[in-house]
Amino acid sequence: MPKKIIFLSIIAIIFLGVAAYSNSFKNDFVWDDESLIVNNELIRDISNWQMVVTQELLSGSHTNYYRPVQVFSYMLDYRIWELNPFGYHLTNFLLHILNAILVYLLLMNIMLEARGYRLQAKSLQLGACSLERNYIPFLTALFWVVHPVHVEAVSYISGRADLLAAFFMLSAMLLYIRSFSRPRLATRYLLLATLLFILALFSKEISIMLPAALISYEYFFRKEQRLSFRIKRITPFIVIAIFYISLRQTVVNFSSLSIWLNQAISPRNIHNLGMVRFFNFFKGSLLYVRLLIMPVNLHMERYIIPATSLFNPYVLAFIAITAVFILAFKKFSFISKHIVLFGIAWFFIFLFPQSNFIFIWLTAEHFLYLPSIGIFLITAIGFHSFYKRKEVLAVLLAAIIVLFLGITTFAQNYIWRDNFTFYRWMDKYAQASYLVRNNLANIYAYLGKDDLAIAKYEQALGINYRTKIRDHRIETIEENRKLLFDNLEKKYRDTLKAQPFSAVPYYNLAYLYERKGRFSEAIPYYEKAIELKPKFAEAISNLGNVYERQGRFEEALSQYKQAVSVNPRFAQGYFNIGVVLANQGKLKEAEEYFTKTLEIEPGYQKAKDYLKIIRK
Repeated sequence: MPKKIIFLSIIAIIFLGVAAYSNSFKNDFVWDDESLIVNNELIRDISNWQMVVTQELLSGSHTNYYRPVQVFSYMLDYRIWELNPFGYHLTNFLLHILNAILVYLLLMNIMLEARGYRLQAKSLQLGACSLERNYIPFLTALFWVVHPVHVEAVSYISGRADLLAAFFMLSAMLLYIRSFSRPRLATRYLLLATLLFILALFSKEISIMLPAALISYEYFFRKEQRLSFRIKRITPFIVIAIFYISLRQTVVNFSSLSIWLNQAISPRNIHNLGMVRFFNFFKGSLLYVRLLIMPVNLHMERYIIPATSLFNPYVLAFIAITAVFILAFKKFSFISKHIVLFGIAWFFIFLFPQSNFIFIWLTAEHFLYLPSIGIFLITAIGFHSFYKRKEVLAVLLAAIIVLFLGITTFAQNYIWRDNFTFYRWMDKYAQASYLVRNNLANIYAYLGKDDLAIAKYEQALGINYRTKIRDHRIETIEENRKLLFDNLEKKYRDTLKAQPFSAVPYYNLAYLYERKGRFSEAIPYYEKAIELKPKFAEAISNLGNVYERQGRFEEALSQYKQAVSVNPRFAQGYFNIGVVLANQGKLKEAEEYFTKTLEIEPGYQKAKDYLKIIRK
């Protein structure tokens, strides 16, 4: 391969990477960055290295993550940048760019080993041969470096474990492959590869899968060599992996659970259901591929409903797609079959330890950082086949896709700008995360927006009560909510003294008491608000809510009807009437009111849900 082509390809990869992530350098510390960096005293003094190598990633967190290399990288950043987030983002970005270059060089070397492409090269001129062999590695690296699913690993400083593990593993694998073409340096290359493997293991636990990736490479590209030679090369990596597992189960085991099985994520009543794990693995794999194909609404704290049956749509779809792929693979003949199989193997090898087979409920975009290389490799092979038939169209389509992915990544970086922006985005999508609501509530409280803060604290507590997961943060949330309630009560009473003839202060105070469950105290304030403003539909309806919670259903129904009489466009009032009637068994009448609610407000989701139940 001419060095000029390699050089220009690397420049293009760097340029597109810079363009996609150029706005991430202004981002602040977000989410776990506060605990891992801002408030982490360990990284501020290099003399703390002994504590780093003897405790988990964050002492007392009980995550059982042992990643000293990640902490050492923060130490280095702190010595240079102290607590300037720019430097930490720069390190993440540089690691990502280096990884993209390694992806390109690794696949370039694999292409040189691909038997079909070696034979094809004999019938091509030098220039054409170079372009043929460069196309797939280059396009794979381009897709990979700009894809927005990696923002969670790159723009999120605490996602550095994925970057470091990928850097050491890709480097180790590249040296492993290069050792075949440099017999005199083979021993040194392999020794250095094993050292890099050790660093990868101490960067992130997923690195334990590197020997499986090497075995996959040996199987698909080194079949002609004697089995004993191949076993001899792989053995040091397997021995290191076994030693690492033993170490994690004994000396550096910080949890009673195994490395990946966190009880908060995988409840014990699901642990024992082996088939559920397989079904969930099928579902999760499809969801991950969908994220790569349609990278929209990206966010952290992704939870899925486990697939518990063979007849789950995702499970059936996975089986059907697999069957179609196997049939097509057998029917059609093309020179890159073993490269496609290697890409599939790569995807599942590095996905499995982080898949929904292990994490029953959880999916995460940064889990795709390494596995996605396999999918992009297969995609690039498809584009290569298309390129042979329609060169201009293939290049144009690839350029459009790369541009779209790069622009999406650029936009996604803004979501990680600061905690307020981040949590407001997460609030829209991470519906099952009480921590997101709690953290957003803390920000609202800091900004003096007490009403919004209380609402988010209540959402956080509601989610927690449903999931029945209790930790020390729940008591803090409850205390913060009480403090804000007390502050608001004082503020509303002061406003009431200043504006005794305004209905709004009475309404606010009544609504506050209602939310605190002090219904008998809320009633007179709602009544006073209605007295001052007889057509105050919200106050009339809320008084009905209080009556309903007290079991005074006829009085509640009367209030709701009064609310819609003073404001015929008051959708909430019609909905409330429908609920009371439905609870009384008057389903036909309830249906009419839910229908009326949707006529006024077509997007009223609760009314739609009730109608579905009634019409079943």
